[in-house]
Amino acid sequence: MSSDQNKAIVRRALEEPWKGNLDVVDELVASDYVGHDPAVPEPLRGPEGMKEFISTYRAAFPDARITVKEQLAEGNLVATRWSGSGTHEGELMGIAPTGKHVTVSGLTISRLEGGKIVEEFQNWDTFGMLQKLDAIPVLAQVWRPHRCRGPPEGGPLLFALDSSNTRTNTDGGQRLPYPFEG
Repeated sequence: MSSDQNKAIVRRALEEPWKGNLDVVDELVASDYVGHDPAVPEPLRGPEGMKEFISTYRAAFPDARITVKEQLAEGNLVATRWSGSGTHEGELMGIAPTGKHVTVSGLTISRLEGGKIVEEFQNWDTFGMLQKLDAIPVLAQVWRPHRCRGPPEGGPLLFALDSSNTRTNTDGGQRLPYPFEG
C-alpha cells in the first residue's frame, strides 16, 4: 500500500473509534495486533484489546475525541501527532469524575501489513491529564514577571513554594506572597 493509503488507515483507526464507531477497529486492526503504551501495564492485544482500551476511556470521557494533527509515513510505518480531549464524567484509574475538560497531546507510530495495523507505539501526556484532573499535584513553575528582580549576575533564580504558596528564596532571602512581585 502507498504511504497515503497507510496514513488514511491510521487516521481512521485513531479518530473513528472515539466517535463511537468501534467496528472500524475490526476492519483496520490485525488479529495479532500489539499496542505498546506506557500508561498501560501490559501491551494491548488484538482488536479486542484496543476496543477495551478505548471503551475504558470513553466510559470516563463520554465526549472524548482524537484529532489527527500531522502524519509522516515511510514504507509501512506511519507517525501520527494527535490531540485528544474530553470531559471527565466517569471513573478512571480510581479517580472519581471531576467534570473537568482536559486536552492532551500524543504521538503514535504505527506499523502496517496488508492494509491493517499490526503494531503501535504510543506516547501521550498521561501525567498532564492526571494533573488536570487534580489526581497528582502540579509542580511549581519558575517564572519571572517583568517587575521581579532577576538572579545575581549569571546565577539561577532559586526559590521554593510552601503549602501556603509563599516563596522562600533558597539563599535565605525574604518571603514574598506568590505570585510574587519582588
